[in-house]
Amino acid sequence: MALPNKEVIGYIHGCEFNLLYAEPMVNVLGIAVCKMYRRIGVGRVLLKTLVNWALERGAVAIRLNSGAERSEAHKFYEKCGFIFKKSQYSFIMNI
Repeated sequence: MALPNKEVIGYIHGCEFNLLYAEPMVNVLGIAVCKMYRRIGVGRVLLKTLVNWALERGAVAIRLNSGAERSEAHKFYEKCGFIFKKSQYSFIMNI
């Protein structure tokens, strides 16, 4: 999201997420709002835009993962309608 002067104040990165055992979803890979523009609705606008994009693609849900320490972000997600589903471990294999 950018202001009229083209200053970027936030972004959201989503992609289609398809599994053999679930309905189509969109996965949030990143969402961020510049600190001075938080708590004025920018994040909600970004999420609403992603929801509309997801609906156009036939998705039935939006999913995201968030670090355990990001409690303020978790509150925001819940206010936007996300429901906490599960805790999990994250693994990576360097190749």
